Order: sequence, then structure tokens, then C-alpha cells
Amino acid sequence: VIIRDIDARCPPGQNSGNVDLAKALACKRIIADHLRASAFLISEGVFPSNIGRGYVLRRIIRRAVRAGRLLGINDSVLSALYPSLELAMGAAYPELLERRQLIVSVLESEEKMFLRTLDKGLVLLEGIFASGNSKRLVSGADAFSLYDTHGFPLDLTEIIARDNGWTVDVEAFEQIQRQSRERNKASWKGKLTKQDSIAREIEATCLEWEEAGISSQFSGHDVDPEAKPTAAACRVVTFKSLSNGDGLLVIDPCPFYAVGGGQESDAGIITIGDSEGSHEFAVSDAVAMPSGQATVLRLTATSDQEHLFRGGQAVYATVDEVRRLGSAVHHTATHLLNAALRKT
Repeated sequence: VIIRDIDARCPPGQNSGNVDLAKALACKRIIADHLRASAFLISEGVFPSNIGRGYVLRRIIRRAVRAGRLLGINDSVLSALYPSLELAMGAAYPELLERRQLIVSVLESEEKMFLRTLDKGLVLLEGIFASGNSKRLVSGADAFSLYDTHGFPLDLTEIIARDNGWTVDVEAFEQIQRQSRERNKASWKGKLTKQDSIAREIEATCLEWEEAGISSQFSGHDVDPEAKPTAAACRVVTFKSLSNGDGLLVIDPCPFYAVGGGQESDAGIITIGDSEGSHEFAVSDAVAMPSGQATVLRLTATSDQEHLFRGGQAVYATVDEVRRLGSAVHHTATHLLNAALRKT
């Protein structure tokens, strides 16, 4: 059932996309297998992240999306195929029907986010492949730029390079990554302006979470400051209460800009629903971890509400677009003024 649905979604006359028939069949089996695995993982409370089972889930979703792209399917594939999975397995596994909305929502969000990353990365890699490099080697600097600036995973760079007869200088990538982390750690410690006890708590927590591998993907590029505010669906990665009654939160994906580069952080609202109703918490600040692998949100007045922020808990994040636009405008104006003063 699922394979037939995949065939129907391939472009007319391009049932095998840009690959031969054997590769096309392998891609279809990857999509069908990964759809089943992803659906069951999400139904059991596992959500895409960069650590543990969440990382496994993220990897198999991305592998399925790329398989769909090779078949010529340029849109979300797993969420679109979910009705076929229900038809094939829903009778035997009723949780697929009971948790349909959650599973489809998570799949669709992760696929859309990765498709944007994939498009950017493919354009840059095609430029590298066309450069005429006689060694057919993607440099560590290029691989790190793809990863650090565009969120393009190293393992995916390696796969695409291998498919094109190239290799990646992984050793140089890892060296550049270590150097970047050390620089970020050294500079980050001075970002917190008021080194009181709360600031030290925040700094210690961020360092602790970084060592534990806590991470999230930034999705703030999707926020349109001129559009009506909308809430983005996210998941709780981790939470910690501060001694003053505030709380620190990491969500994935995260639409909030962290303070840095001369611009204030975003602010907004985190909304959580439970059996008692809806709860809203104000986001007063956002700071990036030393390596930049996640943004840590500071929520006000979360005392006695820790139970709401369980790992994997669904939340909705709303960025204050008016504040963001105002900060961006003033930040740009400051640069323009500075440039004008230098010319005088």
C-alpha cells in the first residue's frame, strides 16, 4: 500500500526520479520502512532532537526525505504518506489512529525544516562539485560552513559527496569545530552583563547543558514580522528552575533569536496545554550556548510549574514580531550611522 502511494506521488514520467530502477526501489523501501519506524517512535513519546533516541528519529526522517528527493518528490513525503500507513497497519496498531494528529504534526514540522536546510546545502555543494577540484575533496572549512551557518549535517554532506564521487575532510572539520567551540566559550562568558547570582546560575546551567549535548534547531527565519503572529509547534528538550522563581527552557525547534551581534534577544510567549487548561509563560530573554548548539530561553514566574515542562512535552512558541522588527531596524540604523560617521 505504501509503495503504491509513493509511486503515485512521483512526478509523471519520472517514477524513478534521477536514479536507476534498482536505486529507485531502494529509495521507496527506505521511505516505507522509515515511515513505520518514525510513526512508532513518535507514538511512544520520542521526538526529533540531537541526542539519544531523538537523534535516531531525526536521522531516519531526514534519510527518508532525501530518498524522496532522489525520486523527484520535492515536498514532505512521510506526513503525506501517513494515511497509507494507517490503512496498512492501523487495525493492528490502534495507537497509530489514536495519535494521528501528533505523529503527522511532528513529521510535517521536521520534514519542512529539513527541506529548507537541504535546498540550501545542495546549492552550495553543487557549487563545490563544479569548482574543478582535482582531489574531489570537500574541505573541512566548507563542510563546517555548511554545518555551522546553514545547519547542514556533516553525515549528510558525506553521503551526498560520496554519491558524487567526492570525499569530505572530516579530520579538518572536527579540528575547526573544536577551535570554534573554544572561541565561543571564551567570548560567551562576557555576554551576561550583570554577573549576579542569577546570571551565574544561567551561565552554569548553559555550560552544564552543553556538556550534556543538549541542542536544538533554530527556526526563527520563518517568522514574518509583518504577518499576524502565529504560534510554532515545538517540544520541550529540557527545563530547570532558577532560585528566583524563573526558569530556563530549551525547545526544539526554537524560533527565538538569542542576544548577540549587537542586537537584543527576542521575547514572546510559551504556551502549554494540559488537563487543567492552557498555561502561558513570558519569554523575557534568550541566550545561546557557548557553541551555539541551542538557544536557552528565560521564562518568568515558573515557580511550582516544573511539572508542565517534561521532556518531549508539546508547547507553542510565539515570538513578539513587533519587538523583533524594532530591534532589527534600530540595529541596522546603528550600523548605517556608524558607517556614515566613519566617512566624515
